Amino acid sequence: MLSIISSRKAITKMQGIIVAVVIVVAVASGIAYYYLTLPKLPEEIRIGTVLPLTGPAALVGQDMKWAGDMAAEEINAAGGVLGRKVRIVYGDDESKPEKGASETERLITKEVVMALCGHYHSSVHMAAIEISHKYMIPDIGVSAMTEALRLKRYPNVFFTHSNTTAMAGVYARFTIDYVKPKTYALLSEETDFGRLISKAIIKYITEHSDAKCVYEGYAKVGEKDYYPMLTEIKAQKPDIILINTSGVGVPLAYKQARELGIPATMLGYLYVLKDFIDMVGPEYSEYYFASNIFARAPVTPKTLPWFEKYAAKYGKEPSVQAARQYDAIYVVCDAIQRAGSVEADKIIKALRETKFVGVRGTITFDPVYQEWAFEYVEFGLVGQIQGGKLVVVYPFGVAEKPAIWQPWAPKPS
Repeated sequence: MLSIISSRKAITKMQGIIVAVVIVVAVASGIAYYYLTLPKLPEEIRIGTVLPLTGPAALVGQDMKWAGDMAAEEINAAGGVLGRKVRIVYGDDESKPEKGASETERLITKEVVMALCGHYHSSVHMAAIEISHKYMIPDIGVSAMTEALRLKRYPNVFFTHSNTTAMAGVYARFTIDYVKPKTYALLSEETDFGRLISKAIIKYITEHSDAKCVYEGYAKVGEKDYYPMLTEIKAQKPDIILINTSGVGVPLAYKQARELGIPATMLGYLYVLKDFIDMVGPEYSEYYFASNIFARAPVTPKTLPWFEKYAAKYGKEPSVQAARQYDAIYVVCDAIQRAGSVEADKIIKALRETKFVGVRGTITFDPVYQEWAFEYVEFGLVGQIQGGKLVVVYPFGVAEKPAIWQPWAPKPS
């Protein structure tokens, strides 16, 4: 009888062991299956960036590339993203919409990038977002300003910068508050940006003053000879000329206007101070008014250290486009890290929840157009070259120094 009981206990014990083994194997198998079926992380985190690396806006494109490279170097030195190195894969759009679209497709399909971050021209980004939207790849714009991009409301497209209307408002406010003109002229490029900003400037000035636009002209992208248009402008005797061209078009148009002796106040872009002075010359660059600037100011704790680091590394101060590109690379890497995945839908979700302190302010995205909800309005500043340095002169309440009236331009009576 005892032997039977002992045998039954032995059998029960054996069954318990078998059950335990089965459970352990099942759990182990489940864990193995879970990890085997997870989307595998690639060897590197690839971010695609399409910029005008050649062509009329190549100076700006190079500046943006340097900033993106610097961001990737810093991120990799700090351990990368999800334990992987970040690699930026570049495409050159040559300032052409069709090239921007084809390079975007190449980066997505051939280079297998996890996200896109870049673009300069509005027309180029407009063509490129049709490709990124087709594949639903996260696409972070850093410079293209046309509202038409936002109105697409593609869920995969975000913007870490402002729009054309905001920029036009600064041009117009400075014109009204400082110059107080009776007449003004617009020299813009023949692009979506050029057309939209000119119309927005005219609308704002018309609504807030009696000044009249006496000339509205458009030059092709890459134009080098502005003398015919400027000769027409000179004949109209405007009090101020607002220059809205891109790349080398700004310093060329400005220099040619000075050579023609046009007696008008002039305001335009300034991408990189050193490049502008090199192209225009010290004798003409002094007292130039510039919007769309990235000033040496303590906007966040990161601003001045990065400003100095960039200037030391590349031998010139960073442009606002460089600052945007730098911030945007960090924003997309931050989103991938928080998503814990390289899956597009998870990155997009993480981007919507972004709150990142960059060199231009704390970047978040509004839920409608997925555009940066500004804490620091980069287009709110106008600078002037004084003594070979760029100083903030407007708005008056935050000016580093008073503006110096351009000596060749008589004040409107």
